[in-house]
Amino acid sequence: MGPGCGKWETMPKSKRDRRGTSEPLFGPRLFVLTSRVLLALLLVILLLTFIGCEIRKPESPTWTTDLVVPVVNRTYDMAELIDKIDAEGLFLDSNDLVTYEYSAELDSVALDAENLSTPNLQTSFSEMLGTVAIDPPVVAPVTLALNQIGPLSVVTPGPVPPMSFVVINNLPSITEFSQATIASGQLWVAVTNNLGIDCDTAVLTLSSVGGGQIGTAPFASGLPNGATDSVLITLDGSTITNRLMAEIDCYTPGGIILTASDKDISTRVQFGPTLTVSSAVAEVPAQDRTFGTSFSVDETEPIYSAEISGGELQLTISNGTNLASTLTFTVDDIRTPSNQPLTVQQAVAPMSFETIVLPLANHRLRPSDSVIPQAVAVDARVMTSGTAPQQVMITSSDQVSVTADISGLQFASVTGIFGSTEATIDPDTEDLDIPTGFDAITLNEAVLSISIENGVQLGGQVFLTLLGSNGKSFTINEFIDPASGGQSTLTLITDSTVADFLSPLPQTVTYSGWARFGDGVSVGTIHDGDFVLASIDIAAPLAVTINESQVDLDIESEEIDQDDIDIVTDHVVSAALIYDVISHLPIGARVSIRLGGDSATVESAPQLVVGPIEVDAAPTDAIGLTTGVTTSNTGSIALDSTDIRILENDPLYIATELWLHDTNGQVVRLTASNYVTVRARVEVEYRFDGEF
Repeated sequence: MGPGCGKWETMPKSKRDRRGTSEPLFGPRLFVLTSRVLLALLLVILLLTFIGCEIRKPESPTWTTDLVVPVVNRTYDMAELIDKIDAEGLFLDSNDLVTYEYSAELDSVALDAENLSTPNLQTSFSEMLGTVAIDPPVVAPVTLALNQIGPLSVVTPGPVPPMSFVVINNLPSITEFSQATIASGQLWVAVTNNLGIDCDTAVLTLSSVGGGQIGTAPFASGLPNGATDSVLITLDGSTITNRLMAEIDCYTPGGIILTASDKDISTRVQFGPTLTVSSAVAEVPAQDRTFGTSFSVDETEPIYSAEISGGELQLTISNGTNLASTLTFTVDDIRTPSNQPLTVQQAVAPMSFETIVLPLANHRLRPSDSVIPQAVAVDARVMTSGTAPQQVMITSSDQVSVTADISGLQFASVTGIFGSTEATIDPDTEDLDIPTGFDAITLNEAVLSISIENGVQLGGQVFLTLLGSNGKSFTINEFIDPASGGQSTLTLITDSTVADFLSPLPQTVTYSGWARFGDGVSVGTIHDGDFVLASIDIAAPLAVTINESQVDLDIESEEIDQDDIDIVTDHVVSAALIYDVISHLPIGARVSIRLGGDSATVESAPQLVVGPIEVDAAPTDAIGLTTGVTTSNTGSIALDSTDIRILENDPLYIATELWLHDTNGQVVRLTASNYVTVRARVEVEYRFDGEF
């Protein structure tokens, strides 16, 4: 026993028996003795338990345990992969083939405005008054008594010797005019001889007072007693006043006049039924004149009809006469909304002018003449009011003039023969939504479908140029059918040679071109608002040659209890990512798993990247379709004590990244049956003892 060790001690005798008397062997004394022996033995055993006199500190137990953290367990079928790619135009077609489609609707193309207009139509005309018909005057007859005839009044009554004498009759004033220059007309002068003697010769001279001689004419048979005869005087070119004088030079062989009281000679003037003047101061009867002219349509092809949507007719009417006039202007080739000829009627006061502006919207142009240049006929009618009893001055050079101007003529529709009528397709650029990682794929099959809706009732031709940002171009040059029955016509065009244009897929496509209508022979109709609408659709089943391409899959999260996580991360014995990747893709692939504590940066700046994990392409047949066989890669990737601290994030974000390998020129087809399954977990073995 070492120093300081306790000693077994015997109990003092005095303590053995306080009574000093003995007891039986199996009595109370024996029991006390036995108890003391047992106590001593126990103390000995306890002392022997220790080495020397020191007591050792007790030790805690130690063991290892595992932590398993799920990372990913997903099967991505092709529909979901397409969804993850999130590219407009990538879809499964009716044959379950993954197809990339680019669609673009071109801006609608309207016909140029000049195709629905025509240059201004202008015409001007004037109508001189010219010769004016006036009412022939009525002149009362004049009778001259014998005793008023100088030579005869001397010898009568009684025998009358042969002699010459002159009868002068001043006719009553004419009320219809004061003076007139006769353009055409005539009058008859009738003379009745009641002198009682024959006149073997008689010559009439007609004059106007202040105007000079009008004309002279002999009576062919003289003027026998009791006879009436007349002579015709032509007035053409004569200027006469309203006072006429008839002078008759007579010769009589003589005779006996028994009484002179009932003897006379009478003169009567009768104007012809028509009398026109080139100038006059006269009562002018109402006039009604019509004349025609035309507009000339300055177009190279005939217009058969056109609905007018805009424009105006301006008429300027100038009345250069002293006659109140009313002009009626009629254009039979322009029809009103009620299908009546365009008619304008305007009263114009003497020596004044009027301007009329008439909107032509909703009218219709319907030239009756189809010969180029077309003429649009115009009829004009000038009516003047009679002036009686007022006399006015008129001359043949007086005129009514009209200037007509149709300007700003726009058509809602035109029917006719059209030459090359072109509508421009302005350049425009469309962005393509290229699936992530598909920038460099080569399309081996693609079909271009063009749908052209033609709202123009003319057959035509569409020319389009597509220019891709990949430096390639594609040209479309097709003929299209005309619209019919007021309904647009759809022309469908397909072309299967477009794959090269889309390889590699361009970021942008710029299109431009033109639509051309009319052949100079066929009759057609174009309307305001007629359009050509083209849509382009390029469908490419992904029979492709793929360069290495990236597909971003899910970002998932795993909640990890952080209360005692350092017990794990501080006592790692070993750790690994256990994975199993199964592929039914016709393309080799690799998977990387990115982990981090921030969902916003787990893809771009992860705290830990595990992988890549490679998986071979599933077997394919002769046309690049997968057979029913899959490929897989199962294994583990060791993680060190630094890597495993990724578990100190709650939640832990996991981003799975899939890369499709280059097909090395081999054509593969992606279908709805393709998929990839990714399973992974983190397994950690760590040490555990009683201190924590």
